Amino acid sequence: MRRKNIWLKKVLAVSVCAAMAFQPAVTFAEDFPEESVQEATGEVDEETEIGDAAVKEPEVTEEPAEEMPEEPAENTEIPDAVEELPENEDSQVEDLEPDAAAESDMDDEDDLFSDGETPDGEEKQGTCGKGVNWTLKDGILTISGNGEMDDFYVVADFFTGEITEENLPGWNDYKDEITEVYVEDGVTYIGTEAFMNCSNLKKAVVGNTVKTIERDAFSDDPLLTDLALGNSLEKIGEEVFWGAGLTKLVLPASIKELDGSSLSGLRSLQSFEMEENSIYSVRDGILYKDNGKTLLSFPGGRVGEYRIPEDVTSIAEKAFAYTSLTKVTIPGTVKKMGAYLFLCAEKITTLIFEKGIKEIPDGCCYRDSVLEKVVIPEGVTSIGNGAFVRCPALKEIMLPSTVAKIDDSFDSTTKIKSAGGGFYTIEDGTYISSVKVNVRAKECYAKAFEVLNLVNKERKKRGLKALTMDKSLLETAMMRGFENVLYYSHTRPCGKDCYTANSKMYGENIAAGTTTASAVMNMWMNSEGHKANILGEDYQSIGIGCVCYNGYYYWVQCFSYDGADKATSSSYKDKTNDRKIVVSKDKEYYRASLNVSATSLKKGQTATATVLWDGMPMKNTGVVMKSSNTSVCTVKGGKITAVGAGTATIKMYFAGYENGASTRKITVTDPSVARLTFNPNGGTVTTKTKNVKVKAKAGTLPSPSRKGYTFTGWYTAKSGGTKVTAETKISKSQTLYAHWTKTTVSKAVISKLTNTAGQKLNVSVNTIKGVRGYQFIYAEKSDFSGYKKVNSAKTSVTLSNLKKNKTYYVKVRGFKKDSAGNYVYGTYSTVKKITVRK
Repeated sequence: MRRKNIWLKKVLAVSVCAAMAFQPAVTFAEDFPEESVQEATGEVDEETEIGDAAVKEPEVTEEPAEEMPEEPAENTEIPDAVEELPENEDSQVEDLEPDAAAESDMDDEDDLFSDGETPDGEEKQGTCGKGVNWTLKDGILTISGNGEMDDFYVVADFFTGEITEENLPGWNDYKDEITEVYVEDGVTYIGTEAFMNCSNLKKAVVGNTVKTIERDAFSDDPLLTDLALGNSLEKIGEEVFWGAGLTKLVLPASIKELDGSSLSGLRSLQSFEMEENSIYSVRDGILYKDNGKTLLSFPGGRVGEYRIPEDVTSIAEKAFAYTSLTKVTIPGTVKKMGAYLFLCAEKITTLIFEKGIKEIPDGCCYRDSVLEKVVIPEGVTSIGNGAFVRCPALKEIMLPSTVAKIDDSFDSTTKIKSAGGGFYTIEDGTYISSVKVNVRAKECYAKAFEVLNLVNKERKKRGLKALTMDKSLLETAMMRGFENVLYYSHTRPCGKDCYTANSKMYGENIAAGTTTASAVMNMWMNSEGHKANILGEDYQSIGIGCVCYNGYYYWVQCFSYDGADKATSSSYKDKTNDRKIVVSKDKEYYRASLNVSATSLKKGQTATATVLWDGMPMKNTGVVMKSSNTSVCTVKGGKITAVGAGTATIKMYFAGYENGASTRKITVTDPSVARLTFNPNGGTVTTKTKNVKVKAKAGTLPSPSRKGYTFTGWYTAKSGGTKVTAETKISKSQTLYAHWTKTTVSKAVISKLTNTAGQKLNVSVNTIKGVRGYQFIYAEKSDFSGYKKVNSAKTSVTLSNLKKNKTYYVKVRGFKKDSAGNYVYGTYSTVKKITVRK
């Protein structure tokens, strides 16, 4: 039999979610009006806060519907064969006299056909939808007519198991008789769970008019190996063939819609076959969509190792669920992966994600019982909820430094290592992407035990048993006081609910601001929710915390139904303590920032760097502070010291979370040093600043560059101003601007062109001011095709190796280099020609 009825599970999802909302959710009580609280206590100041009361309901455990373990269905069927009693003298039938037994047998025989059933071998029949009928004879179930079959389901109360609603098919009592199913033409829709749990079904033929096969229609039919689907089928619902014995699945080209888990759970399947359509295709027996870019479903019966093709960019939800591979490699070309990718892949031992993967999806390897090795590369930023839960063989995993978020992704038995740090466990074993913030505060045990006396005084008035201070709850309550300094809520700074702090705790009250035990008790007793916790009849033990931070008090009560390991007041004394609090990196909980008393300093001056938490100054937090340039300023113990002229950045962060650093820029000036800042003014310059002693010469200045321009010097203004050279004496810090002129070259003029002996030509050009040289071009054709050139720094050149009686055409141009080192050419001279005669 299959797992619990799937329809039941899914119908109950809403009610289960409602139940889970109270586990371990908080029941919030309406706060008592501030005026009334003040009247009752006479001690409440304006900063007093009273938190909502929290009550933890009994735990309800729920797993995702598709992941529930196999167990008998609600309506367990009677086996075909019943073991016979031994035929000997010791055989007995207890509590049944012979006559009574015989009479009972007769009664059973009389009732055999009381519901209109027919004897074996005769045809059984009925309706299964409007205009749709069924007949069953000799193991063959035939669905005929015109229209849609009904959906079938069972709904039961989640807690009691009592069936509250059901719609069973007419053949439900004969499922084990069915060996073949034929859905004839005319039927357009096969309903949910129509042929589910037909343990002897071997063959099914779906007619050519069926367009939809709904959820679980053929699920848990282990002997089904022969299946023919009609040529009009468009949609296959969720887990339609889950648990069927098919080794090959032939899909018609008409398919338009496949659910993420439509074809999962086929543990014997070796290949898909399908005529390619505009949506889906099959390659190497594997089902794809989006022209092969998305891997939709992998055959569940294939074994061994598999590497996903490089051209795949997406993998669909549950694509490898219930498969039999032992090792899978996912290349970095895959940019998107659906949830529960390897759900219940019970043979996989190794999973490798290659560089390029960014996120690992929810439930990725949920319930992969033999998974031992997972490789996660640098670049992965998050690991989804439940990704590696129920993986008992996964003893250890290394996370890259880039991972910033994990969300209940691992079992508590999996040891997590991180290249970048920043992952800590809390009391229930959950790993949190977090930092540890040190909080130094006073633990006020005398006040805590004073509250205990007042609690039991109130309980005594009402005839209730006194609560006992429990050692572990007392420790938890004090720790929760420290946590409330950072995040005042029943939710902890790590992002988890307060009950994760101690498994014994089932209720919590918090308050802040008031300074005395009597005042806080009056506040709580004037709030119905808090009062209900204090007077809870079933509570046996309590832990009470009172923490004073910078003169501000935080109060906590933790309640339990369990007996107490008694804590006595004489064993505790008030003390100042440091506690390292786990704080989630999520911005809801991480509230650190950096404040500096001054951002502009002179050499030798100091400033104070202060850690702020949600705007509140904090000391002794264990934070890391660094200067980006210690030659400009240093920082130690919150003190910034200006060392030399320049700028530096002070960075503040907690270990394991440098990416979340808070920074402030510090500028330091030195009265004896002038700082020159170079503005390239449209160009580029490698040296940005230079320090010069006041009244000293500027010295060597940088050379900027700008394509197509010539640098003319550094000036004190963007346009105009005074030119500053290496010999200029500097009196103050200032910005110097590069000045430019457009790089141009005048047109060349050929002054002389003559033929000399030896078949040579002498060419001379007038001098062009500022050029680096001249380019002489000559050719036998007037269009200068096949030309030759000579570059020279001189104004005259001799052209040799010419042909006698040939006419040559000559032109010349000058050239310069701009400030970027590029050649800039002038206009060619007027072309001249000459015939070589000698």
